[in-house]
Amino acid sequence: MTLKVMTWNVENLFQAGAPFGPKTQAVYYEKLDGLASVINAEAPHALGVQEIGDPNALDDLEQRLNAPVSPACFLVSKIYLDRLRWSCDPAD
Repeated sequence: MTLKVMTWNVENLFQAGAPFGPKTQAVYYEKLDGLASVINAEAPHALGVQEIGDPNALDDLEQRLNAPVSPACFLVSKIYLDRLRWSCDPAD
């Protein structure tokens, strides 16, 4: 079996209207859809993302991913590096 790992600096992922976020909801959704499209196409088993500036933005991104089928496990480091979050399907 091959384990496919992907890491990506998503460059300040904040929700629209946040001080460092996009100005409009449309621009925010466009960014999320673009990120999710690439991640889903790559279908990694483990995904590491950096520069998640807002936990709610991370939730919005995760909702667009083909989880838990692919990728099955996400390792996420927040922009503030105060914690790591594992979101894995226990069946995997």
